[in-house]
Amino acid sequence: MRSFRRLLYGLYPRILLALICSNIFILAIMTAVDQRNSQARLSDDLLKRGAGTAQILANAANLFVANTDLRGLSLLARTVTTNNQAEYVAFFSATGDLLSAAASDGATTEARLPFSSPNIQIDPAVGESYRWVNGYLEITAPVIYAYKPIGTVALRMGTAELDADRVQTVSQGIITTLLVLLALSASVGLLLRLLVILPLRQLSAAAEQIVAGTWTTPRGQERHDEIGQVARSFSQMITALQTREAQLHEQMSAIQTLNAELDARIGTRTQELATLVNAQEQLLGQIRQMSIPVVPIQKGVIAIPLIGSLDGQRMAQLIENVLAGIEDQRAHFVALDITGVPIVDMQVAAALVQTADSARLLGATTALVGICPEVAQSLVQLGADLSGLHTYPTLQEALLSSAARRT
Repeated sequence: MRSFRRLLYGLYPRILLALICSNIFILAIMTAVDQRNSQARLSDDLLKRGAGTAQILANAANLFVANTDLRGLSLLARTVTTNNQAEYVAFFSATGDLLSAAASDGATTEARLPFSSPNIQIDPAVGESYRWVNGYLEITAPVIYAYKPIGTVALRMGTAELDADRVQTVSQGIITTLLVLLALSASVGLLLRLLVILPLRQLSAAAEQIVAGTWTTPRGQERHDEIGQVARSFSQMITALQTREAQLHEQMSAIQTLNAELDARIGTRTQELATLVNAQEQLLGQIRQMSIPVVPIQKGVIAIPLIGSLDGQRMAQLIENVLAGIEDQRAHFVALDITGVPIVDMQVAAALVQTADSARLLGATTALVGICPEVAQSLVQLGADLSGLHTYPTLQEALLSSAARRT
C-alpha cells in the first residue's frame, strides 16, 4: 500500500507524467505539421499529374472536336479511363454541349456525375481550372485548334490514393517520432531517478528516523549540486534541533515548577473568589428586595413604590414581592405607585395586569397610583387593557377609597 501511494503521489511519477504529456504535445504538433506538409506535397503531385493529363487530352482531341468526331473522342476518353489516369472524362463543344464522356469500370456513382455544377466552368475561352470536391479532383482545360478555343475537356480524378499515401506518411512519421520521444523520456526519467528522486528519498528516510527519535546524518553532503546543498542544510537543521531540544527540556522543567506554584495560588484564589461570589449574591438578593419594597400602610393595606425603569427581572421580582406581601400582611388592598417610573410600555403594562390578576387570586384588590398625563396618553396609544386595575392620581386618594377602607 505504501509503495502504491508513493507511486501515486510521488514526485517522480508526476515529473515523468509531465514529461510524457509534453512529449505527446510535441508529437501532436509535429504530426499535424507533417500531415499538412505531406498533404500539400501529395496534392501538388496529383494536381500536376491531372493538369498534365488534361493538357495531353486537350492537345490530342483538338482535331476530333474540330471535326465533331464523337467516335474518336469516345475512344480517347476510354483510353484515359482504362489506363486509370482518370475516373471520368468528358468533352464539350464551344457552346458547352456534351460531345462525349467515359468513366472507368470501377468508378462510383459520384465519379460518373456529369459536369453540371456551376462551380466547374465549361468555357473554352477560360484557361485551365480545377477544384477539390467530394473526394475528387476536377480539372478542365480548353481545347485549342488553329489558335482558337473550340471546346473543353474535363476530367475527374479520385483522391483515394492521395489519402492512402497521406495516411502512410503520417503513420510512419508518428511511429518514428514516438520511438524517439519514448527513448528520450526513458533516458531523462532514468537520469531524474538517479540524480534527484533517490537522493530525495534518502533525505525523506532520514527525516522519518528523526521523527521516530533517532538522530541520523543525511547522506549526499559531499555533492556540489542543489541536492548536496539541501543535505547540508538538513544536517545544520538537525544540529539546531538537538540544541533546541536540550533547551526545551530545561524550559519544561522550569515551567513545571511554575505550574505547581501557580496551581497552588489558583486554588487559594478560587476559594477567595467563591466566598466573594456568595457574599455578592446575598447582597444582590437584598438589593433586589429593596428595589421593590413592600410598605405596610395600615391593617390589610400595602403599598409598593416603583422607581426607575422596569426590565424583565424587576417585573418578575414585582409579582413575587406583591404576592409575598399579601400573604405576610394578610392584605386586601395593594397600591402600586408608578410615579417614579419614566416609561410604561406594553411589557410593563402586561406585568402590572399580571400582578393585579395574581393578587386577585389571593383576594386582594390592586390600585394603580401616580399615572402622569404622558404615561396615560402612551397607554391609550398602545391600546393597553388596564380594566382590571383601579387607578388613582395619588396614593392618598387610593388609601381613602372604599376598597382600601374595607374592614
